[in-house]
Amino acid sequence: NGMIKNGEFHNPVINQTGFLYGGRFRSRVDLNGGTVVDGEFTESSEVCFNGGWVYGGIYYGTVNFGKATIYDSTYRTVTFDSDGGSPVPTQKILRGQKSFRPANPEKTGHSFDGWFRENSVYGFNTPVTDDVTVKAAWTVNQYTITIRPGNGSADIVIRQDYGTAVTAPENPTKTGYTFAGWDVAVPATIALSGRTVSKSRSLSCCFKFWICCSLVSSPSTISTKLPSSSVTNLGF
Repeated sequence: NGMIKNGEFHNPVINQTGFLYGGRFRSRVDLNGGTVVDGEFTESSEVCFNGGWVYGGIYYGTVNFGKATIYDSTYRTVTFDSDGGSPVPTQKILRGQKSFRPANPEKTGHSFDGWFRENSVYGFNTPVTDDVTVKAAWTVNQYTITIRPGNGSADIVIRQDYGTAVTAPENPTKTGYTFAGWDVAVPATIALSGRTVSKSRSLSCCFKFWICCSLVSSPSTISTKLPSSSVTNLGF
């Protein structure tokens, strides 16, 4: 019921109405109605907040939250900067305890690579002793556009990063035919039309159909006919 300002304690301590202003505690500490202003509670400690008031301290060991009033000065904040991805809630951690890994954020056209602090991977097993901000790292996805001319030429394969500009190929040619377009428009950029898909997804642009041009009675007269079958849209 007195006051502790410093010292190292290997045996259990019970604080009924007293004050802890400091010290290092390696065993069980029961706060039943006293006040904690400061102190270090090691990994081997077990602190039971049964009652009283907590204004500070650093708690590396086991903590049992009870009816004690714990003030904001005892907590530290872990802020997650998703760098353009979906928002991640801030964590309020009792000083000395460890933060927990949140659900991975999402970002269109990118793959999540983890949380970093000052260019190093953030360790969620590290005790939080000060306010900290960690930032998401991303790798831009690549997507494939396969263009099938339908004139006997090889497919044209375009594989680029998400969001980059696409240069459409020249219209193919085929002897005796007029090109009628692509069944899916070649996009101006590698984009997903607002949808999030896996990196393995691709877009295929096939010839819509070729119009056959044949001479009939004179060179100035041309008839056209469509092929008996067309190509199925192989896009998303």
